[in-house]
Amino acid sequence: MTLLSFQDGERFIASSSALLHEAGITLTVGYDFAEYKTILQDARPDHLLGLPFDPETHDLNETNAFWIVGRNAKGDVMHTQAMRMLDLKGAKLAEYLRRSFVEFPPPGVDIDFLRSRYRAGPGAQRIAGDVCYHGEFWVGTTPREFRNAGLSSVLGRYAFWQAMQHWDPDHVIAFMT
Repeated sequence: MTLLSFQDGERFIASSSALLHEAGITLTVGYDFAEYKTILQDARPDHLLGLPFDPETHDLNETNAFWIVGRNAKGDVMHTQAMRMLDLKGAKLAEYLRRSFVEFPPPGVDIDFLRSRYRAGPGAQRIAGDVCYHGEFWVGTTPREFRNAGLSSVLGRYAFWQAMQHWDPDHVIAFMT
């Protein structure tokens, strides 16, 4: 007889994998953001890659960033998201963003950064340590193929699980337009 003990992460991956397999979705995790940019240009030509994940602006590699692409049973891209570690340089998140909020503009939104400023909420004033930034989250393809299917929470948690496996951050942050 063999006794097996499953950790929470193993249970999550097993149940998530079954759900994604049932929906015909395969996920790829990658580290080459030039490749990610090409995938986005082909799959979402109207989408601008967010500045936090632009390989021409940042040195993104397997030590500090990854992307996830989901494909449906036909091989079409139906999901994207990316994560990267932020170097707070010992500061609280509030101070880091006060100095560098212009590095996180929402893609496709025109903002006058000379007349803008960042004001931190209480959460950002408490956040310190290893912080991971989550962005580029999208679910789509043919008209509403996977919308309202309950997959967005699984896909988001999968990225959080990957971040835990890669870096074990103290916090994960994101912005919404």
